[in-house]
Amino acid sequence: MQNSPSESELIALAQTGDQDAFLDLIAAHDQLIMGVIVRFGGDQFDRQDIYQNVFLAVFKAIGRFQGTAKFSTWLYRVAFNQCLNYYRKHLPVASMLQEPVHPGPDWNARAQLQAIHHALTRLKGPIRLCFHLFYIEQWGLSEIAEVLELKEGSVKSYLDRARKHIRQNEEVRAWINAIA
Repeated sequence: MQNSPSESELIALAQTGDQDAFLDLIAAHDQLIMGVIVRFGGDQFDRQDIYQNVFLAVFKAIGRFQGTAKFSTWLYRVAFNQCLNYYRKHLPVASMLQEPVHPGPDWNARAQLQAIHHALTRLKGPIRLCFHLFYIEQWGLSEIAEVLELKEGSVKSYLDRARKHIRQNEEVRAWINAIA
């Protein structure tokens, strides 16, 4: 009876173009990939599209995997980036918050959310991403640091900058002052 190849052997074979090894590697990490995709939300069709994008991205990039990080970490990062790319193209953040047609009891809460949303859209790069992952997706600091390839201290710093930026936003300050 022949032993099945190790992960490092599958990676080496996949890097030489062995499609069976590549498929075995993807199958071994299927739950990891789907976990990342499901965490981003979307419907079944979005998840299928993203999974296919991850599959193709990994297939194209497997030759560049150098083994400096664990394969699962590298794969997580590829899946994460594909999710971000997909949602940037297909689900713009601005479409998630729409003005209510008629002001009602939730109008003030909606206005507060709108103010925060406007402040968030002004955040850029890793500051915005860290804020989103920590407060919206509720990821831990170490998880964010690993995926974004940052130190935990940098993640904390980005979160602090985001909070300061949001508090300094005039719309946000206006409704904070109104409730204080």
